[in-house]
Amino acid sequence: MFKERHFAGIRSYPWTSLCLMALGLAAAMIHPTDAEQTWKESSMPMALMPLGVTTDIKCSPSDTAARGQANPQNPCHPSDCGSCDDGNPCTFDDCRFDIFFCNCCTCVHIEESGHHCDDGNVCTISDQCSNGTCVGSPVSDVSCDDGNLCTVSDQCLNGTCAGVPITCDDGDRCTLDNCDPATGLCSHAPLNCDDGSACTVDSCDSATGCVHMGLPAEAGSLAFSDQATVVWNPALGASIYNTYRGTIPIGGLNSRSPIYDHVCFESGDAQLNGATLAVDMEDPPVGTNFYYLVDGESSCGEGPLGTATDGTLRTPITFCPTPP
Repeated sequence: MFKERHFAGIRSYPWTSLCLMALGLAAAMIHPTDAEQTWKESSMPMALMPLGVTTDIKCSPSDTAARGQANPQNPCHPSDCGSCDDGNPCTFDDCRFDIFFCNCCTCVHIEESGHHCDDGNVCTISDQCSNGTCVGSPVSDVSCDDGNLCTVSDQCLNGTCAGVPITCDDGDRCTLDNCDPATGLCSHAPLNCDDGSACTVDSCDSATGCVHMGLPAEAGSLAFSDQATVVWNPALGASIYNTYRGTIPIGGLNSRSPIYDHVCFESGDAQLNGATLAVDMEDPPVGTNFYYLVDGESSCGEGPLGTATDGTLRTPITFCPTPP
């Protein structure tokens, strides 16, 4: 890799400075545009490249020495460089002789300005080359095609083609709605609600999205299947259930304070008669009743027993021990 230096419109490599001195400093006074045109038309050697000229250092071991005797300025033939076309319509590509790289030939690319080109953008007009780059004037409110089947009504806006995105929203917060730009078809992939925590139960509500329950919920729909057996529905996230029993005195719950006096009745399935039922063969004292509450428990802890009508938690007097 060679570091370039610039001299008032003349581009040269570090070791060409002696050559410039030999040729006279008057060459350094050439205006860049004039120097470029002079170099382009006269096949000036690469040692005196003006600004706006780039090179490909790919030398050819051709018979340049013999041809150099006939044309000292540029003994190169286009075949010495192969193809010098850089694919840019705004550069002049040529094969030139380099007197400082073992008498070899290399491709040069001169940046051009002013002539017509096509920048490939339908949202620009009056495309012209400017310093080696094809540049057009942006337009708006012109129909175009952005190549995206997930947009409609495509139009140019300040030189850019853009359309209005179609909607793929299915109204379900538990799906990821996307559109394939190649087909225009909507997809609705299930939303992954896994938060990576072993102490949450992850689910999804189509109206609100992901739900992460930390502790098991209160068991629901408690009922008596007979005079002694309490049954309930499973609680989300529970691995075991704890049954609590309290007493309703004569006159009802409002006749004593505190209202709730429940204690642990069965921890887990201590009775070994089923995970979602408890059997109580004891009769309550005359004139009173028993009430029952059930919560779920997991490896992360015991869930709540619900709340009273005033919103306070139904905290037991004693908690059930976790089974071994």
